[in-house]
Amino acid sequence: MRVRKGMKRYVRLFGKAIVKVREHARVSREELAQRSGISIHRLVRIENGTAARDLGVIELCRIAASNNSTPSELAHRVAEYEAAQRSR
Repeated sequence: MRVRKGMKRYVRLFGKAIVKVREHARVSREELAQRSGISIHRLVRIENGTAARDLGVIELCRIAASNNSTPSELAHRVAEYEAAQRSR
């Protein structure tokens, strides 16, 4: 099954949002991985936007909660990044 191009874009934007929220909270990748129960290698793939085929909602929720954030905040940041890209 091929992942649609639009889906890949959103996965990259969610990864970018996760990085920004994590950095704002001054949390390392290692700490976030440990808090969320996701391996560091998996978290790197998510943050880099290369986990498109199998990125799950549960993972996004666990990452958000471990970062004292919400999936809604991540989605809001994705919408902001998308709007910024469109205005270019």
